[in-house]
Amino acid sequence: MSTPGRGVAAPAAGHERSPAIDGLRTVAVALVVVFHMFPQRLVGGAVGVDVFFVISGLVITTTLLQERAATGRIRLRAFYARRWWRLMPALALVGGTVLVLSLLTPRGLFVGQGPGALAAVSYTMNLARSYDWAAPGSLDVMGHAWSLGMEEQFYLLWPLLLIALSLRPRIAWPLFAAILLLPTVLRVRQWAPSEAFQIYNTPWTRYDELLIGAALALLLNRVPAAAVLRFARPLLWPAVAALALIAVGLPMGRADHWTSRWYYTGGFLAISLLSAVVLACLTLDRTSVAARLLAWRPVSTFGRRYSYGMYLWHYVVLYLATALFPGDRLVWLSVQVVALSVLVPLTHAWVERPALQLAARLSSSSTAAAGIERPRHAEARRPTVREPATVVIRRAERPLPQVPVPVVQRVPTEARS
Repeated sequence: MSTPGRGVAAPAAGHERSPAIDGLRTVAVALVVVFHMFPQRLVGGAVGVDVFFVISGLVITTTLLQERAATGRIRLRAFYARRWWRLMPALALVGGTVLVLSLLTPRGLFVGQGPGALAAVSYTMNLARSYDWAAPGSLDVMGHAWSLGMEEQFYLLWPLLLIALSLRPRIAWPLFAAILLLPTVLRVRQWAPSEAFQIYNTPWTRYDELLIGAALALLLNRVPAAAVLRFARPLLWPAVAALALIAVGLPMGRADHWTSRWYYTGGFLAISLLSAVVLACLTLDRTSVAARLLAWRPVSTFGRRYSYGMYLWHYVVLYLATALFPGDRLVWLSVQVVALSVLVPLTHAWVERPALQLAARLSSSSTAAAGIERPRHAEARRPTVREPATVVIRRAERPLPQVPVPVVQRVPTEARS
C-alpha cells in the first residue's frame, strides 16, 4: 500500500547520521541497564525508555517523510518489512534462547519462561503484562520487551495516520493535537495507585511519547532551524538537568515513585517534551557542548551498533547471573559484564548486520522486479545497510504542500520495565 504524492509536510532533502543522537541512545540504554542492576541506586533510571521512545518517533517519522519526498509516496509494505528485519532477528535469537533455556536449564532457573519468550517475539509483552495473560512470574525474564511491543503497536498505525493527515490538511492540526493529548486525559481519568502498572504498559496510555518524537520530526521539516533553536537552545541545559533529576529519582520520591501520581498522569508527557528539547538541539546544533560530548566516537558508535543488543540481552543475563550467584554481587556483576561484552557484539556482527544486508538485497531485487526507477540522487547518496540511520533534518530546497503541525505548549515543570 502506498500514498499518492500530495499534502505532506516538506521532508528533508537528504539525511545523514547524527552521532550525537546515537550517543544519546548510549546514555538511555545505560540508564536502563544500571537501573535494572541497582534499582535502589538509580531509582528513575527507567526514564531511559522514555527517551528512547522520543528518539524512535523522531527517527522513524523523518525516514517516512524522506521517503515521501524522494518517491512521492510512503510504501507501507516496505516500511513494515524494514521494521521486521531491523528488530525481529535479534529479538528471535534472545527469545529463542530463553525458550530453550526454559526447557533445558537445570535448577529450574528458566522454568516457565516460555510464555514470556512468545509474548516478546509477538510484540505483545506489554499487553500480556497489563492483563495477566500468563502465569505469575512467567513473563519475568523477557519482561523488558514490553517497550518493543509498545513501539511496534504504535508503528502499525502511525504511517496510516500520517497518510490521513496529509489527505486532510484542514483538520490535521486539531486532529493531531487531540490525538497527542488523549493519553494524558486517559491517564488522569484512570489514575489510581492500583492502576499504575496497567497505565504504564498499555499503548493507548503511552503512545504520546512516540508521537512527541514524530511531532518533532514534522516540526523540524516545517519551521526554520533558527526559529526552533531560538526556542530550544536556552532550554537545553535546564532540560538535561530535569531529566537527570528524574533519573536519580528526586521528583518521584524513593518510597513510592512507582505509584507517584505526577509521573503517571502528566509525567510521561513532561519527560517527552524535555527529551524533545534535547533532541531538537542535538539535531540542529552540532557545535554545542552536549552534541560534541555525545558525538564522541566511542559513545556514538556504541549507541549506533550495540544499544539494541544491549537492551535485549542485559536483563536475561542479569536474571541468570543473580540466580546463580545470589549472594555475591561482585561475582554476578563480573559475569554480567563479561557475558554482555561477548553476546552484544556477536549479536550485532552475526545477526543484526547480516539481517539488514539481506533486507537491503531483497528490497533492491523487489524494486527492480517492479520496474521502479530510483531517483538519480538516490544512487549518489545511497545509504549504507550496515546500521539503521539516525537522521539529521535539512530543509527542502523547494517547499511542498504541508500538513499543519501543532506547536506543543510547554507544561509545568519506569515503572517496572
